[in-house]
Amino acid sequence: MFASRCRARQTCHWPNSIFTGEHVAPRMEQETADCIVRHEAPVRFETLLSEASAAFIRVLADDIDSEIESWLQRFGTMLGVHKAALFQIDRIDGKLKATHIWFEPGVPPNILATFTADYPWMASKILAGEMLVFDDVNDAPAEAAKDLLEVQKHKGKSGVTVPLRIGGQVAGAVAAVSVVKRKWNAETVQQLQQITTIFGIALERQQSAALVRKLREENQNVLRTVPMAEITASLAHELNQPLGAILNNAQAVRRLLSAKRLDVEDLKDAAEGIIRDVGRVGDIVRHTREAFHSVGNPKLSVDVRELLFDLERVLRSDAKSRGISLRVSVPPSLPCVISNRQGLIQVLMNLILNAFDAIEECPEGARQVELSANCTSTDIHVRVHDTGKGIDPRISAQLFSAFVTTKPSGTGMGLAIARSIVEKSGGRIWAVQKMRPGTTIEFTLPIEGRAL
Repeated sequence: MFASRCRARQTCHWPNSIFTGEHVAPRMEQETADCIVRHEAPVRFETLLSEASAAFIRVLADDIDSEIESWLQRFGTMLGVHKAALFQIDRIDGKLKATHIWFEPGVPPNILATFTADYPWMASKILAGEMLVFDDVNDAPAEAAKDLLEVQKHKGKSGVTVPLRIGGQVAGAVAAVSVVKRKWNAETVQQLQQITTIFGIALERQQSAALVRKLREENQNVLRTVPMAEITASLAHELNQPLGAILNNAQAVRRLLSAKRLDVEDLKDAAEGIIRDVGRVGDIVRHTREAFHSVGNPKLSVDVRELLFDLERVLRSDAKSRGISLRVSVPPSLPCVISNRQGLIQVLMNLILNAFDAIEECPEGARQVELSANCTSTDIHVRVHDTGKGIDPRISAQLFSAFVTTKPSGTGMGLAIARSIVEKSGGRIWAVQKMRPGTTIEFTLPIEGRAL
């Protein structure tokens, strides 16, 4: 998008529609100053950034899109740009799509549904996570000739494109465009990067909420057959940890917002912790409610490979905050099983979080959890392996019995419930301790067509 210098940095963001001015006010044609900043009010950028961070923490996940539109306008006005857009990579076709757009009055937008085809050079840079800074579009490299023609056709003179990352992955970009030549100083570029970081955090929260909602809606009736005493004990234990973590992170957010200098990274960590633990509380409460109000035990076709990758995405931030390497190792394709999907989620979440707890005392770099699966002619074998110290010999023979635990605050219900769910799906579950460090919990499920 536009101008003399072209600097590349690894990050994530993606343009797809761009706004351009066919009718530019005469005042704009005359502006060639290095940095003309129009403040909507005598508000410092740091104050506005702090307000935006707080707003995205408070807003409901369903309202994040409209909140981004609002802040795109406020930041654009403050930084003196004429157009701004947030692009995301479409998960289906891999192309860049403009999902949020703002443009100054008098500068009508030109939405480019074919951005990747019309701007091939810029699209490739954005998809690679590179930052583009142009003071003058005429300084674009020769390989950007097609892009330059499109930019000039729509009156673009200079601009910055900052990569957008969601969950550590390149997800698009945020673009700021000027219809006059402009020298982008380091401070302004850094401010655009800070804005992009806040948008990325908000979108990651939105995606996490959507994924949790998807997992919640797919099935019900996970714990119906578990006795009341077991459910009560498990519920009390499971809620205690995430609620305590939410309180700690909320207090951290309040301290950060009261600080004289905003630390975006610390704020991001605290917000991600709150999002993660609220999702865990919601799942726990939902599972318990469904145990008493749902009827039957619906079993549907479940793609185990897809489920493992879904859970890895849900728990990625939790693993990162604990210094854990979480990875999935599965073949390119696996047959489906007939089971209760939400029940399998309950089983795997319990096994994975147990693995996280088991390696907390391991040194940095040695905390590893691997989710893997393979199949035989009749069954899918799923494994959760950790590099911890292994199973306590005192409980190894009764590991899957109710109320058996070595944790000070544990109830011993997680593995008992997991066994019940697996067995009701026609499978079996057991623990494996081999020569390599750690523990492997493995369970089988009959493949579709062979289920009981």
